[in-house]
Amino acid sequence: MSRLLGIDYGTVRIGLALSDPTGTLASPLPFLPNQSPQQVTQALSELIQTHQITALIIGLPRNMDGTYGPSAQKVRDFISQIQKYPSSYHPHRRTPHHRPSLKTACGNRPQPEGITQESR
Repeated sequence: MSRLLGIDYGTVRIGLALSDPTGTLASPLPFLPNQSPQQVTQALSELIQTHQITALIIGLPRNMDGTYGPSAQKVRDFISQIQKYPSSYHPHRRTPHHRPSLKTACGNRPQPEGITQESR
């Protein structure tokens, strides 16, 4: 069984999510402050050892037209700093604000005013 670490690179904070041992589900971890490359690589090394992580999955931002912009270059620079760890990157286009919420995706739509679950 292997655990994966999902990374959402940001210039101020780095978002992290740790998979379960089967690699099926991921749970959020506290973010890493992006203060210096040395601090980030040290924190990642500790996480990798503590949780026995076998690979890093890194989000690579794309523009809406499919091209890569300045944010993608920052992620590529980050990847080059941590290249000693096995990693792969996955393109993504939209922020979480553009994706449907989990409740909406699961069929729980907001109720019109005056209608509650109990009154149904």
